[in-house]
Amino acid sequence: MKWDGSELNKISRLYTIATVVGSLDFSRSLFMVYLLAQGLSSKELGILQALLFWTSFIFEVPTGIVADRFGRKTSVLLGYGALAVTFTLLSSVTTFTSGLMTFFLWGIAFAFVSGANSAFLYDGLREAGVIEKHIKVMVRVRSLNTIAMAVAILLGGFLYAWHASSIFWISAICATTGLILFLPLPEPRVDRGLTVSHLCRALHQFFMSPRGRNLMIFMVAMSLIEMMSTPFYIFSQLSFSAAGWSSEQIGALMGAGFLVSALAQWAAPRFQRATPRLHVVIVALILTGLLWVNWAFESSLIRVTVFFLVNGISAFLFVHSDQYILDHCESSIRASLLSVQSFLNAVMIGLSYILIGRVGEILPMSTALSLLGLPVLFSVVMIVWHARRCSE
Repeated sequence: MKWDGSELNKISRLYTIATVVGSLDFSRSLFMVYLLAQGLSSKELGILQALLFWTSFIFEVPTGIVADRFGRKTSVLLGYGALAVTFTLLSSVTTFTSGLMTFFLWGIAFAFVSGANSAFLYDGLREAGVIEKHIKVMVRVRSLNTIAMAVAILLGGFLYAWHASSIFWISAICATTGLILFLPLPEPRVDRGLTVSHLCRALHQFFMSPRGRNLMIFMVAMSLIEMMSTPFYIFSQLSFSAAGWSSEQIGALMGAGFLVSALAQWAAPRFQRATPRLHVVIVALILTGLLWVNWAFESSLIRVTVFFLVNGISAFLFVHSDQYILDHCESSIRASLLSVQSFLNAVMIGLSYILIGRVGEILPMSTALSLLGLPVLFSVVMIVWHARRCSE
């Protein structure tokens, strides 16, 4: 197969299936509940979640360089393999020490897949001469992935009630299947003549240029919103569990949250005329208001509504912000640059997990989650700064 007009549809379909199946996680909405039942404390869970993202933080740039030097496909295959091993190990975690080792591997797996998978698609479509179709293909893949994750999360609630560790075994099988499906996909033609040291130098030179510095400000702003969205989703399962919800109910709610995200992603390309910077400012202000509404009202209906809105609005925004970043970086360092974005996200999310885990032991979880509005507000400041620099 080649990235050209004659086989593009076939490649696109296989890429979509491999990505969707390989990233299925039936434990997404209940792994913290599972580990809590194994005797781990909420403080330890916060540390483990921080370790997960800080491991990604440490390995993001190195794995991005691996993808640029040895191929995006190689990086993705290594990531899916590591995911399969991780889920297998998660089923037997019973102590904080075993959790540390497993979450460390989980972070490495995420790092291998994160930037490389997006760069693989973008460069493949560029090679085929249809880069203008990228946002539509990306949205289709993400939406289908989100819908599939919603179904997996919904089923995860019932699987957990049947046999708790089954949510990890099935996730391991999916990661292995994704690896197998990815194997026949063609590696996009990208200049990989640069050595690792040259790639590091090229990445450094890009971020030292006015264009690179401006893009870095935008990337930091997006990482501040990620600092809110991911921990809000993950810690919401503890919030609803504390309110007396069953595993089936939590799984259904988390799955429905993914469906809302899918709808938001499908709608995102229709709003391309507005600049991503305007999207960030509007969305950040809305998200901050929703978090404080979630804190001020104890009604289950209001908190479920806020949960859906936060997930949907965040998903809508990330479609536009990711496209903006892809359009403003060079092909030879694209995977590395996307890994820098994931690196920033991991730092912010790791800090957020520790803080929320700690505050959640002292105050109600809804109060702890309301504090996530602070970094979101600061992202508005960063975007205004970015816009002013770009206009100079």
